[in-house]
Amino acid sequence: MSWLRPDSAADVTLLAIGGISVEAERAQALLFEEHEVLVDLFLPTSLYPFDASVLEESLARTGRLVVAEEGQGFASLGAEILAQIAERSSVAPVRCARVHAAARPIPSARPLEAECLPDAAVIVQRVLEVLRG
Repeated sequence: MSWLRPDSAADVTLLAIGGISVEAERAQALLFEEHEVLVDLFLPTSLYPFDASVLEESLARTGRLVVAEEGQGFASLGAEILAQIAERSSVAPVRCARVHAAARPIPSARPLEAECLPDAAVIVQRVLEVLRG
């Protein structure tokens, strides 16, 4: 779903990996409805090899990137994507943040898993932090 504000382009680029995509779409709607923040949302269907060039046009406009995933933040795919963005000479400096699971084993019981995994509210919070600088 596209959330468009006629007066400008997106404020932030959000890349959501895997199962967190649904929460990222909810966050995109909340950010627009409650904060008037426009999000360029990327939901990659192929993770390897990941081509960071697909983000370049959006990052040139926003200068901000939030990568959201359900996995651990340490040595994660999100960390790799941020490293690729940092290494690209064609991308101007970008303010970045990650959203990931709590730093503990992810339980298999659904109620406990829900406490550990990020949701739309966490994504909204991180996006707003990136926007504030």
